[in-house]
Amino acid sequence: MPADVQGRVFSIRRMIAWLVNPLAMLIVGPLADFVLEPGLSENGRLVPLLGNLVGTGPGAGMAFIIFAASSMTILIGGLGYLFTAVRQAEDLLPDHQQIVPKSD
Repeated sequence: MPADVQGRVFSIRRMIAWLVNPLAMLIVGPLADFVLEPGLSENGRLVPLLGNLVGTGPGAGMAFIIFAASSMTILIGGLGYLFTAVRQAEDLLPDHQQIVPKSD
């Protein structure tokens, strides 16, 4: 990729990544309020499945969301490490060399 368009490409990638944040908030809020918090309350439906992991009562639903998000982050980082191209990117990719035009 030419060096003069890399900034544009990186900005588009960043914009796409930032668009996911509001979507995540729209999903996680109702998930916690209407599914996980009632399911992990005392005698809730999710207590046999997740009660030993995050406990029961107020805040247990959000505790599970935090646990699940951090577990997925660790898993994705670990899977990325398994790919040689990702692990050795600094050695495989050439360094960028700026070509300065000669002045007349």
